[in-house]
Amino acid sequence: MTRGGRDAHSAGSRRTEVQVWPSVRRGIVLGMALLLGGIAALIGVVPAATGATALTVLTGSMAPALPAGSVVVVRPAVAEEVRVGDVITYHPRPGEPAVVTHRVLGVISGSDGRVAFLTKGDANAAADPVPVVEEQVAGVAWYSVPFVGTLRVALDPHLAWLRPVLGAALVIAGALLMARRRLSRTTVRVQPTG
Repeated sequence: MTRGGRDAHSAGSRRTEVQVWPSVRRGIVLGMALLLGGIAALIGVVPAATGATALTVLTGSMAPALPAGSVVVVRPAVAEEVRVGDVITYHPRPGEPAVVTHRVLGVISGSDGRVAFLTKGDANAAADPVPVVEEQVAGVAWYSVPFVGTLRVALDPHLAWLRPVLGAALVIAGALLMARRRLSRTTVRVQPTG
């Protein structure tokens, strides 16, 4: 093969390489945007639309089902709906914002018709010392998203302003990518005047 032939082959390879990388970059950016959008929907949009609450698991008391750093989405429930084996979120001290998420080991029905729950963290050796009364129950665990809570904790509360900024940046980046893609597909033909 002649030197010119090799150069032509190399140029063709480079041209193909140059055309592939923008597509790969777009695919990676699109994949990341879809992943982040899906996570945002799971921990933000779905709970807001259904009256549920997204909470970050801070300890390992519910590992391996809910490891520390997970986000658990809790939907409201009345005490009569709670069964043995359900994972509930409750206020250890009624009226205070602190919550605990543990599994129900038993249901106690009082003679007055009131219900209380025996609870325990899956990773804990012993059950919780005090039964949870129905007024303490905030809800039942609906689903969880692993690892995302670690990022939520890092951004709360001092960097809470960063969430809308990141959301806006994602929207703007997506719009710019779509606009760039449309522009790259548009061909402008200039006809010589004469």
